[in-house]
Amino acid sequence: MDFSKLNKTEQFVGIGGAVGVVAAFLPWYSASAFGFSYSVNGMTSWLIFSFLASVLALLMVVLPLFGTKLPKLGVENKVIYIVLGAVVGGVPVLALVSGMSNGLSSSSLGGYGSAGPGLGLWAAIAAGALVLFGAFMGASSKPSAPTEAPKE
Repeated sequence: MDFSKLNKTEQFVGIGGAVGVVAAFLPWYSASAFGFSYSVNGMTSWLIFSFLASVLALLMVVLPLFGTKLPKLGVENKVIYIVLGAVVGGVPVLALVSGMSNGLSSSSLGGYGSAGPGLGLWAAIAAGALVLFGAFMGASSKPSAPTEAPKE
């Protein structure tokens, strides 16, 4: 496996995908009060979509390094990276907004405990930003030929 074969776009997308995978297992929200603590990670409910998009982004970068040829989807990889980056970073942003609007904040516990977003949530947002940065960095470089759709 030769990482020197990766261009800057693939490096950013790969790093963002790896960070997104790790972030899914870290606490996204945590609360503690009266000696009890509770946390939610990115593998819960609809938050898992961020993890799945991270895995797909990582696989799109890593599989060609092992000689696996990816199927042609009819669009450039940059477009797929943009969609995956929007999901990787968009899901935790939605979780942050919905958590705040549902009253999960330290002030809602009346001083008897603490609650709020955790490291995993911020790491997932950063992972989405890395994937999007890589995709847009590739979009600003010289245009490449789009991948062809399979011939029927």
